[in-house]
Amino acid sequence: MTRYRTVNIGPAEIPNNQWHLNKSIPLALIVSLLGFFFTQTTTIVWFAAHLDNRVGVLEKAQAITERNSEQLVHVKDQLIAVDNGVADIKYLLTKQSGGERARR
Repeated sequence: MTRYRTVNIGPAEIPNNQWHLNKSIPLALIVSLLGFFFTQTTTIVWFAAHLDNRVGVLEKAQAITERNSEQLVHVKDQLIAVDNGVADIKYLLTKQSGGERARR
């Protein structure tokens, strides 16, 4: 049979194997919580400080993309004009070669 030591805390004696609360807070817990708080705060401040830079980079990239899309529309219009010109040339060549065949 196991015997437990008892602690005398007054009129009643409580066996030493039971859970109990203590009002003291270990110094290691305080230091680690302060370190965690400092790390989190530093990370948030760093992220917020670089957020403006990230937005600036994205705005520049968007401006370049818009300019490229405008240039692409211009190139597309030119390509359509060239395609229409080639179609006209084909038509004229077909018409001319058909006329020569008819003359022979």
